[in-house]
Amino acid sequence: MSSETPPTHLTDRPGAAAQTHQMHPARETGQRSARVAVIIVHWLNMHDTVECLASLAAVAYDPLQIIVVNNGSPDWDEAEARRAWPAVEVVTSPTNVGFAAGNNLGIAYAIEAGADLLLLLNNDTTVEPDLVQALLPAFDDPRVGIAGPIITYYDRPATVWSAGGTMNRWLGYTLNPQMDRPLADVEAEGDRAVDYINGCALMARREVFEQVGGLWEEFFLYFEEADLCLRAHRAGYSSWLVAKPLVQHKVSSSGGVRGSNALTPSKAYYFGRNVFHLLRRNSRGLWAISGTASQFLVVFPYHLVQSLRARHPGVMLSYAAGMWDGIRGRAGRRAT
Repeated sequence: MSSETPPTHLTDRPGAAAQTHQMHPARETGQRSARVAVIIVHWLNMHDTVECLASLAAVAYDPLQIIVVNNGSPDWDEAEARRAWPAVEVVTSPTNVGFAAGNNLGIAYAIEAGADLLLLLNNDTTVEPDLVQALLPAFDDPRVGIAGPIITYYDRPATVWSAGGTMNRWLGYTLNPQMDRPLADVEAEGDRAVDYINGCALMARREVFEQVGGLWEEFFLYFEEADLCLRAHRAGYSSWLVAKPLVQHKVSSSGGVRGSNALTPSKAYYFGRNVFHLLRRNSRGLWAISGTASQFLVVFPYHLVQSLRARHPGVMLSYAAGMWDGIRGRAGRRAT
């Protein structure tokens, strides 16, 4: 099945943040047999998307709906995608609308099709066969709205790339405290609540999107999943880490140097800009003041030192441009 436009369009609903959710019981068939939709946004590197789909083919779960959003990518090849997953459903955007808006197209399509749980998955990942079955028990607790696994590096599967994140309110910044730790150590710490789940592999109840809206599209890239989780938290839902290594990530495969967490000019711009939007949307009072000040006193100097160590100081020009645009409230795709 292929669709040029989805039946509905999901947008952020800022006003929903003040509401609290009702305790939604599992569907009549139970969460363990819930209808699950996987949403993959494709932008460049068709071979990555094909490998991701091929790994999903080994997932022993039914019903499992796979939706690929072709985000206006010039290398899209539907025949290749169908060779990896014949029943793949394709939603096509004629242009690159960004990670957030691309996911929202898939989310709206999946909800219209009746999905109970939606898994946002990066196209430059591979997954373990028990991915879905391992995440489902988290949703037996009706307070859990969002869950995700330990994500390891694709080329270094014994090393953690992400295992839930923290929003430091005083710094006004998201932290990935488990990055580069040994997998065995993070696994041993067990399942736990976190401030946010990385959007590389994020499963959420449909009710979360119906109540608080989708990813805020004006981020375009980066920070959108933290914003979603913070909004969901204000609506009464928690985010839960399932401490199992279920996803391997190639890291920056389409937006930088594969396997590297280093800032590129594009990444630096959105990092510098979008944190101001995250603060405006999720911080008030002293937290907003402290968080804004720390962008100049702590976060920018930190990235400057890191870029100097990496011998790429030029990326800080992009970071500074992003900060300036963030202060001015500019959003969406960076003007060229």
